Amino acid sequence: MTDSPETESTPERDSAQGTQTEINFFKPHSGYAKDNKRLITVLLLIWAVAIFGFQALLLIMQKPTPEPNHKAFVSVWASIKADNASSEQHKQFTRVALSVLGKNIVVKPPHKDMLRQALSASVFHLVPGPIQGEFQAQLAQADKAPATATAIAAIGLEDNGFDKLMRGLLPTSLVKVDGSALSARIQEEMPGIMDLYLIHNRSVLTDFRFFGFPFHYWFTAQFLLILFVGMCFAYAKMINRVMIKHGRITREKV
Repeated sequence: MTDSPETESTPERDSAQGTQTEINFFKPHSGYAKDNKRLITVLLLIWAVAIFGFQALLLIMQKPTPEPNHKAFVSVWASIKADNASSEQHKQFTRVALSVLGKNIVVKPPHKDMLRQALSASVFHLVPGPIQGEFQAQLAQADKAPATATAIAAIGLEDNGFDKLMRGLLPTSLVKVDGSALSARIQEEMPGIMDLYLIHNRSVLTDFRFFGFPFHYWFTAQFLLILFVGMCFAYAKMINRVMIKHGRITREKV
């Protein structure tokens, strides 16, 4: 007797359902699928520990470390704030302010405004009295070249090294000021601004250099990529063993 169409289709539906459960990663039913899920989970855990474990280690080991410019700022700020700083102290402060303004991308706009005002006030103090009025007029002009030249001479910037970089920053850093005194807001917020941009979290992981790079940079930019490729090769090797174990392939085909 010939089987009915319903009877013939039943094994096909069962086979299709078995295939679907076979490839379900989150709810594996077969031994092969369970071993595959276990292998992938272990590799993902290794990857997560390598990434987030290292970041946690950086946070645990980090220590706030001031730049030399921060120490220079601290040494002159009390006198600058009280408007009784010497010319050398004003020169030192202008260099510190320019070094922070040089971090252009990371400096917030309100902080840039206050740094420019404080810088210009110190430069105003350094400009000889007879030409201070002329300097103020230069600051109000669209062409900052005359004001820049006056500032370069007043600060004593040279045409080499970091001084050359600071000279390049001056045209966009000078603003019109009424004198050398600072506003109450600048006096209050300037220490916090300097702390924000001149104190950095550091540790042996950031100071140690590996293959010419700071170790934390090399680890995240290069090692993690190498680790990922290595894990792909490891998975390919181990999944072969899993497939042999469950009879999916024979050793002769490996």
